[in-house]
Amino acid sequence: MPAGHGTELLEALRRETGVISACAHHARGIGTKNLRHHIFSDEKQILTALVDAERADDVFHFLYYRAGLDAPHAGMIMMGHAFRGAGVVPLRDTGGGAT
Repeated sequence: MPAGHGTELLEALRRETGVISACAHHARGIGTKNLRHHIFSDEKQILTALVDAERADDVFHFLYYRAGLDAPHAGMIMMGHAFRGAGVVPLRDTGGGAT
């Protein structure tokens, strides 16, 4: 997706879906700007999320529309099977302070 949306999308993913096993990082993208095939390089952002198979379709749809990927040339989204993975478990506040 275009650069600059990763942090906002990660927060929305956490807040609205409860997914916290996700990260965003920067990359360079290449594309064509017009019909003359003018090639340009552009800053992109990549978001990776690890979710249970039962929730994968729902999270996929959330990311697709929330990131604006339903618009032409806005980016792409892929889903694949993770052979191994461990979700992040949030720390719970026990009220006892830091140990």
